[in-house]
Amino acid sequence: MQPENFNLLIPQGTDYALTLSFTEGANLRTSGAKAGAQSIPLTSPLPTALSSGDKVSFQKGAIATLSEAAALGARSLTVSPLLFDIDRETGRKVLDLTSYTAAAKIYRDLSQAAIATFTTDLTTAPADGKLILTLTDEQSADLPANLEAGVFPSEAEVQSRKSTDSEYIWQLELTDAEGLILRPLEGLVLVSLEGA
Repeated sequence: MQPENFNLLIPQGTDYALTLSFTEGANLRTSGAKAGAQSIPLTSPLPTALSSGDKVSFQKGAIATLSEAAALGARSLTVSPLLFDIDRETGRKVLDLTSYTAAAKIYRDLSQAAIATFTTDLTTAPADGKLILTLTDEQSADLPANLEAGVFPSEAEVQSRKSTDSEYIWQLELTDAEGLILRPLEGLVLVSLEGA
């Protein structure tokens, strides 16, 4: 798995929390379904088989649980009654993190020791692919600011940022029950000046 780039903006001296959702496999496109429906029609054949109990996450964060297995090439998914409407959206299979451990660290340089370690919470909703990363206000206060005072980039600016010498790097590692290590996310860390 090639890591996806995801940059972080951390305000210095504040408690920081980030909830991440993980999916896997090919995109599934649907023509839509209404709340209460137990079938989700697909606009193209299912590219991979899914098991009963698998979950599919849609663009707006809604998750549908399969009540029956779906074979390769299926044109619909049989699910527990939907609690939400699905428009013409794309979904992906949720990566069940129940048997995983996680580690996330910030580095000045990957050849050096980490300068901060996130607390990783996989207990809130691991079956829904959710992972929460946190830093305490003391941890973020210890990160030297690398943005000028008064600079508040938008999320789009943060994500389009390219590496310079003044930024930090972060990496997330997920380890499954067999010891296989995945590195799904990494990116730059921008730290805004405390009180700015």
